[in-house]
Amino acid sequence: MTRPVVVVTGGADFIGSHMGDRLLAEGFSVRVNDDFSAGHRSNLAHHSNDASGSVHEADNREIDAHDVVFSDAKVLLHFA
Repeated sequence: MTRPVVVVTGGADFIGSHMGDRLLAEGFSVRVNDDFSAGHRSNLAHHSNDASGSVHEADNREIDAHDVVFSDAKVLLHFA
């Protein structure tokens, strides 16, 4: 069974990273997009070996709807 994909913008910040934690625990595949201007890699480090999560470093203002981070995504949660 394929996990539904959720994109979390600002996912390395406090609130976004906790949402990512919860989504992974609930069985979702999580793609974090963050430019790390406010977020911290340390907020994501405990998921570094989790194949259901990935981190994409980009400024949300510079990506478009066709970017790979959004491929097959069912939900977008915007915390950036």
